[in-house]
Amino acid sequence: TTWTGRWRRVGQNMEIRYQGDITGAPGPGVLDCDLPAGFTVNTSALPNSETYQRLGKVVFNDGFSLFYLGDCAYRDTNSVRFANHAVSGSKIVDNDTSPINPFTFASGDDVNAICSIPVNW
Repeated sequence: TTWTGRWRRVGQNMEIRYQGDITGAPGPGVLDCDLPAGFTVNTSALPNSETYQRLGKVVFNDGFSLFYLGDCAYRDTNSVRFANHAVSGSKIVDNDTSPINPFTFASGDDVNAICSIPVNW
């Protein structure tokens, strides 16, 4: 996966646009992205200390045929994670994104996110 992005300062937050172009089967684990070098999340600006706090939106593109929605969420002071929405019974739940969730990632797929993250400037 090749990650590119842009960021800008908006008040106390860093607004980041991430794009991940899948060039093959991604490695194991949860899909997340680091903040730009030298920045950390300002946890005192978050509403609570939970690790899953929505900071933005993400779209998972399955080869331009299907699109899945999700959230950009706080992971730790150095990174955000990308969760996808799924239906469980009569509820919509958030799941960690992995190489096989919400679909099996392959070359030609991509991930696009926009997050607004309180950072320590």
